[in-house]
Amino acid sequence: MENVIQWAKDRGVKEIATAYAAVGPVADVLSEIEVRLAEHDVRLIQLRRSYDEACWPHATRGYFKLRQHIPGILRQLRVRAQVA
Repeated sequence: MENVIQWAKDRGVKEIATAYAAVGPVADVLSEIEVRLAEHDVRLIQLRRSYDEACWPHATRGYFKLRQHIPGILRQLRVRAQVA
């Protein structure tokens, strides 16, 4: 973690962007490093894709719970089905 802070300071970095991690060890590290970077006036931005935003609220109990929401999610994302 100190390496990231020093790297940002050496280069005058004010923002670092990374993919969003919802849970798990990566989320824990990102949460910790976000606080530490803020102490040095560096902002950590976690990016989420539009389909993650659309799916995650429905993915609370596995795929089968999510499956029933797929048609609405596809409409929300403006994804049209392709007929083979």
